[in-house]
Order: sequence, then C-alpha cells, then structure tokens
Amino acid sequence: MDEISAVDMNNFMSVEQSHSTSEAENIADFQIKDGVLVTYLGSEENVIIPDFIIEIGTGAFSEKDIKTVTIPDSVKIIGKMAFFFCTELENIYGACNVELIDDMAFYSCQKIKEIELSDKLKKIGVGAFTYNCLHRIILPESLIEIQQDAFRGSQRLKELSLNGQYLKKLGISSFSQCISIETLNISAELISIPALCFEGCWNLTNVVITGKLEEIADGAFSGCARLEQVALPNSITRIKSAAFWQCTSLKEINIPSFISEIESQTFGFCNQLQNISLPPNLTRIGFGAFQECTCLKCVHFPENLRVIESLAFFESGLEKIIIPRSVKKIGQLAFGFIHNDNVQSISVESDIIELEENAICSKKMVRYYIDLCKKVISNEQAIRIMQNEKKITTKNQDIQMIESILELKPYNTKWKDRKLEIKFLSLIIITSDLKSNSEVMKLVYSAFRTPEWDDCKDIKACFMRWKKRLIEEG
Repeated sequence: MDEISAVDMNNFMSVEQSHSTSEAENIADFQIKDGVLVTYLGSEENVIIPDFIIEIGTGAFSEKDIKTVTIPDSVKIIGKMAFFFCTELENIYGACNVELIDDMAFYSCQKIKEIELSDKLKKIGVGAFTYNCLHRIILPESLIEIQQDAFRGSQRLKELSLNGQYLKKLGISSFSQCISIETLNISAELISIPALCFEGCWNLTNVVITGKLEEIADGAFSGCARLEQVALPNSITRIKSAAFWQCTSLKEINIPSFISEIESQTFGFCNQLQNISLPPNLTRIGFGAFQECTCLKCVHFPENLRVIESLAFFESGLEKIIIPRSVKKIGQLAFGFIHNDNVQSISVESDIIELEENAICSKKMVRYYIDLCKKVISNEQAIRIMQNEKKITTKNQDIQMIESILELKPYNTKWKDRKLEIKFLSLIIITSDLKSNSEVMKLVYSAFRTPEWDDCKDIKACFMRWKKRLIEEG
C-alpha cells in the first residue's frame, strides 16, 4: 500500500512538473508588462495568449507568421497594429470581452474570412480591418463608433447591416471599395453618412436607410456602378457634393422634402436616372448636379428655385424645360446640349437677373426666343410667329435674343454648321423696324462679319440693303 502510494506520488509530481515547465515555456514566448502583451517572441503557428493578459499591445504580433490565435476573456483592448500584416492568420478565437479594436489592428490580414466580434465592443479604430478578405461580419449592438477606413477594401464582404442602437458615428471611407457588398441596411442612430463611406462599392444594388439620418456627405456613394434603388428617410436635410456621382445604374431616387440645395455633381453622370422629384423647398441646383444624366427626360422645377448653376443639366436628356419665375440666375452651359440634344421646347417664366454665357445652348434651337409673354419656344415656332406677325417684340428682348445667338458658337464655326442661326437672323433683319431696332442691326452686322460671306450672297445682299438705310438715317 505504501509502495503504491509512493509510485502514485512520483507520477503526480512528474506530471505537475511537466505542466509547470510547459506553462513557463508558454509565458516565455511573450514579453509582458503590467498585463500588457508587448511582443510575441515565439515561433508557433497556433498561439494561445495567457489568460491574465488585459491588453494586446501595439504591434505585438505585427508581421508574424501565425495561423490561429486564441484571445482570453481577460483581454479588453486589441492595440494598434497588434496583428498588422499577419498574412497567414486565418482564425481568431475567443475575444469575448474586447471593448476596443484599435487602429490597423488587423490591417491586411488577408486570410481571415470571418470574425465574431465581442458583444461588448464599443469602437473599431482607423483601418482596423483594411484590405481583409472577410466574407461576413456581424457588428454588435454595443458598437458606438467605426472610424476612418475601418473596413476599406474588404473585397469579399457581401452583406452589411448597420443596425446597432448605439452606433452614432462612421468614419470617412469606412467601407469604401468593398466591391462585393450587394445590400446595405442602415437603421442605426447615425446623424451622418460620412464622405466616401461606400465609395466604389461596385456591386451594391440596394440601399435602405431609416432612422434619424440628417446628412449624406461628399461622395458617400460615388462610383457605386450597380446601385439601382435608394430609399432615403425624410429626416435628411443635406446631400453633399458628388454623393451619388457616377452611380451609372441608378434609375430612381426620392429626394427628401427638407433638402434646400442639390450640391455640385450630386447626381453627375448617373446616366440611367429617369425619375427624380425635386423637393418644394429647393432653392439652388449646384454645378454639374445632373450633368450627363442622359435618360432624364423631364424635371419639374419647384417655385422656390432661385439658382441653377453652371453645367447643372449639361448633356442631360431633357426634352422640355420650364424655368419658373423664381429663378434669378442660370450659370454657363447649365442647359448646354452639344452631343446629346433632345430638347423640343424651352419656356422661361422668369425675369432672369443673371444669365451666364451659353446658359441655354442647343443645336436644335437657336438659343431661345422671348415673346411678349416671356415664353421661350423652339426655333421653328419662332420663325413661324415672325412670319405671321411680321414683327419681333420689344427692343430689349430682341437684343437679348441676338446676344444669346452670338454666344451659341465660336465665330470661326463653318457656315454649314450655322445655317439655322443664319436663317433666323435673316428673318430678324427682314422683319425688324430699323428706326426702333438700330441696336439689333448693329449686333446682327457684327455676327455676319466673317470670311465666309461669299457663300451666303442672298443674306449678304439683304443685310447690306438694310445697312445702307441704317447709315442714311444716321
């Protein structure tokens, strides 16, 4: 009995000694200071972090060839660059109580496919998961902030829901270039979607946003080439520059009623956009806001609109344009149609104060013609009216019309490309009363002072006859 007890005791001591040695060796693989894992010194591929560690320090595993890591419940912080460029890291176990994943913690860990984040996680730092191959990620309800570039370039991520009741802030470019995301649901307490947040998410087709969102910042969804539908809450009061720029599949979008300005390039180059309803409080349409929206046929401008900036509808697909009385400024080439010219009619109800060069420019329309009702009509209609009435309207309106025609194209344009303008101008000459329209004649004369006079003998003769009378009358 005593011999057996002695043998058992020896075996027990041997096992205990072996366990202590193993534990010692395990701890020896780490440099630890005050509960912070400073550096991993070992060479094992599968790492188990000691269970008394509170924080994984800056660069602790940076560029190490590890495949798996088990993080104990004691760890609260995964520090900056903790697993930076661990290109062989495939699986992360544990980490159940982590509250902070700091800047670039898992930067370019390209073999991680899935990670289960702690339900106590509050913050994901700058570039924490940049250039990963995550297929799936579930963001916990506890999350408060996702910082700049956090998931930028995670090219395998297909689905994303931002639904946490505490999530209040996203960083710039936090999900940009996640080219596999197809659906996006946002119902968090977010106030703003920041600049470039989902820029270049090529496969994103559907976006649903609910909650208290107030702002979509610059370029937030720019370059989302397959985005077809966006549902925006009425709480939004500002959509910033290029927010949906080059969303080339976007067909329809509701603009919330409290929007007062559509900023520069907001919907520029959305060449499939067909339907858009402008809100009643809109006062300004910015530079290139709907530039090259070639499928946009008709837009109803609200009565509060005051400014249409340069290139706002340049090369769009508009067929009918009605500019309300409230408009006080139309910028250069705001309605410029050069290659894409489907314009059938233009109506201006406004006494426009500021009209920049080539504000309304269409090949099919000799600029515009203003009658007594301030209505702008097509070239053919203008000629027909002039032929029937044998007159044009008040002197100031005639001058404005001729000046607009002169701005239509450079003076060195070949005559064959200006036949429509020439025909229109000749009718003005024939039907004008020279005594009351001498300024008009002077403008017309300057328009025809070109080297190609010999190709237009009839018009030249007509004009020279009226010029002679103009000189005789002083």
